[in-house]
Amino acid sequence: MNDLQQHFLAESINKLTILQRRLSGGYSEDWRREAFRAVHTIKGTAQTFGLESAARTAHLFEQTLSVKDFSDDNDKNSKNLSETIRRLILALREKDAGEAPRQESGEPQISKDFSETFAGLVRDEYFDQFSEQEKRKALAALSGNQNIFCAEAGFEMTKFAEDYKTLRQILDEKGEVIAALPGKLKDTGKIGFNIYFASAENIEELRKHTERFSARITAKTAVKDLNIDFQNVLSQIAAYGEKLAKKLEKDIEFEIAAGDVSLSNSSVKTVFDALLHLVRNAVDHGIERRGIVSIEAKRAENGISLTVSDNGKGVDLEKVRSVAAAKNLFAENAFLSDEDVMNLIFAPEFSTAENVSDVSGRGVGLDAVKNAVENAGGRIGIKSESGKGARFEIFLPA
Repeated sequence: MNDLQQHFLAESINKLTILQRRLSGGYSEDWRREAFRAVHTIKGTAQTFGLESAARTAHLFEQTLSVKDFSDDNDKNSKNLSETIRRLILALREKDAGEAPRQESGEPQISKDFSETFAGLVRDEYFDQFSEQEKRKALAALSGNQNIFCAEAGFEMTKFAEDYKTLRQILDEKGEVIAALPGKLKDTGKIGFNIYFASAENIEELRKHTERFSARITAKTAVKDLNIDFQNVLSQIAAYGEKLAKKLEKDIEFEIAAGDVSLSNSSVKTVFDALLHLVRNAVDHGIERRGIVSIEAKRAENGISLTVSDNGKGVDLEKVRSVAAAKNLFAENAFLSDEDVMNLIFAPEFSTAENVSDVSGRGVGLDAVKNAVENAGGRIGIKSESGKGARFEIFLPA
């Protein structure tokens, strides 16, 4: 498995784990919408890397999430959705996904390189106490965009159970606890514990939320550096586009230009996901029979510029306006310019497709792109002319 594929598998599993954990607070419409975006993206990623079982499982999950009105039994909803997430995680970890050979437990083995890398960050006396499952959690964190921290805390004997439980809950809200091991405290009369956890939070933010426990939080590692060539990212996206075009019986040529662009760890997934959704949109909706899709990336002032363009039919503004009116996305007497109408295609669950397929039709892709780009501090826009195609432009800060 190459770095790019490993990175996205780890990212996908990590996102699903976070969604599963948030279900403990109960099902909500906000949770459904966030899960819808995530699962739609995971489906596209799985299709890109040829993980057919995971793609099928994600598609079935999408069908579940497309139903807005769940049972009134919130506990039942959470339990059913949590089980669906578990099945998707297992599908992503299947052997044909390129994982290492499995042990009898069905989990991938921990590589020697990883053991040596992580062992160098934790004192031997503690690292030796990590279980194989705990090492796998650390591996997922190192492969994803997270840091590993250690909270060294001392608890009063009389309040140990309550305070220990509360601190773990806080750390799980801010990330994921990997391991909790007995620690050594000198002359304090308290029970010592070292709690290792993964989080994307700033260390000062973590300290602020745990200061009442007098826990000393230290960073054990920075995010793992990735050996991902940007040209490889574009090539992977173009290869997926070609495969999709063939499936839809369309004759589409792909042009890619990477320029002198490099990606930080934190921007790799945002860029990959955005390009994936935009290429899929161009192939499925933009070009009817034959045409060209261009993917370009170049340096811009204080960031990078990404464009995905096609020479297809362009955005049908009247159809967008009609569908938006039917969905009550604007007031009946409101004046909307062509630009306003164009931007409606980014609305959550907005689609002009007449049928839902395993490629598109749920109105999640462009919503997911806009959400991811804006969460990264960037912006996205579209230019289109009827009969001449569409051009999506993205700016991401450095």
